[in-house]
Amino acid sequence: MNPSNAAGTSACVERGPGAYDRFGGRIDLRPTPYDPHENRTVAALDFLRFDEIAGLADRAASYWRSIAEAAERGEHLTIVRHCRQASAVTCEAFELVRALGSAEVRG
Repeated sequence: MNPSNAAGTSACVERGPGAYDRFGGRIDLRPTPYDPHENRTVAALDFLRFDEIAGLADRAASYWRSIAEAAERGEHLTIVRHCRQASAVTCEAFELVRALGSAEVRG
């Protein structure tokens, strides 16, 4: 184990004045300036994202219910179609979850 990185896989290593990542790059630990407008923007975006995530969850639940009903009827093609739809809305929801807390807007 490298003695300068005794934590092994830790992301940040204290070494003298300041901090460095495990590859020796300097990390800026100064606090970022507070921007109240950005925080309101992020909060508003998150509110919309949570609402959209809830809508996607409702759609996914509907697809899963349809999958269960199609399975009971033995309709293979319907099951495949609804599985693809459930997968697509789940991926879309994950993208929204990843964007939570940021001012990033999807295009």
